[in-house]
Amino acid sequence: METIERDIALKQLYDAFALLERPDPLTTYQGSHCDKEVDVFNSLNWEEATYSQMVDGMEGAIICPPRTKAYLLPRLFKMIMLRRSGKSDDAVDNLSMQLESWPIDREVDALLTEDQKKAIVAAWAYLDAHIYHPSGSHVARELAKHWKVDQ
Repeated sequence: METIERDIALKQLYDAFALLERPDPLTTYQGSHCDKEVDVFNSLNWEEATYSQMVDGMEGAIICPPRTKAYLLPRLFKMIMLRRSGKSDDAVDNLSMQLESWPIDREVDALLTEDQKKAIVAAWAYLDAHIYHPSGSHVARELAKHWKVDQ
């Protein structure tokens, strides 16, 4: 049952974000403190990326523009839902920082449609129920309240 719920949440995310094109490049060197990490970030296959690979390109994640953040949201959810940690023990807690803050960043929020917001809330509902439940996470409820959308 959990797998079915996960697959439904992922499909809803990918359907909602389907028309959002991949920015090229995902980010530039402007403001970079490590151009090598920006290169890694830009070269990743984000459909198959692991958390360890993302860490290798962390400077790109830190400085990427809002459009890139919006584009990456479903891919980061996928990374957590499929437990693609790579060399790292567990990416779940670390990635939650981006998944909590990126969607409500004023500039990213302005790019998101209502369907995308609903898909993010649904994905967080899955994470709250199946990944973060021991900590009592209620991010889905908070996002739904913030965006005034049904959970």
